[in-house]
Amino acid sequence: MALTNARLPGTLKDAKTFLDGEVTVHGSFHPNAGLAPSGSKGVGFNVVREATGSYTVNFSGSYLREVASSVYLHNSKSQVSYPQVTSQPFDVANKSMTIQTYLTGAGSPLTDIAGHDNNKVNFSVTFKTVKSKDGSGL
Repeated sequence: MALTNARLPGTLKDAKTFLDGEVTVHGSFHPNAGLAPSGSKGVGFNVVREATGSYTVNFSGSYLREVASSVYLHNSKSQVSYPQVTSQPFDVANKSMTIQTYLTGAGSPLTDIAGHDNNKVNFSVTFKTVKSKDGSGL
């Protein structure tokens, strides 16, 4: 099992996850006020701004499915609005997921977040990397 472009086991929990045939990719980026995202941290992905408040995270690894994911926004206190973030399920065929930033919460208009060092979208996605004994990948 290759760990290329994935987080190497560094703790007991990470090692157990790896042994269970799962890999977790952690990352973050600055939304950058409608321009291309900047300041990406992490490995195994890149981020592209698709439209207002919509970002595609493309993963470089080969994964069978998403086990779990979380996304949150670290927001500058100088922001007038308090945007919220959501993510769409992992698209296995395209090896990507969509993260969206909303003005005040899901259902409100999508918004670009000001380019500021303290405005950062953080995410964590755990993927299944091996098929189960029955071959299902579950």
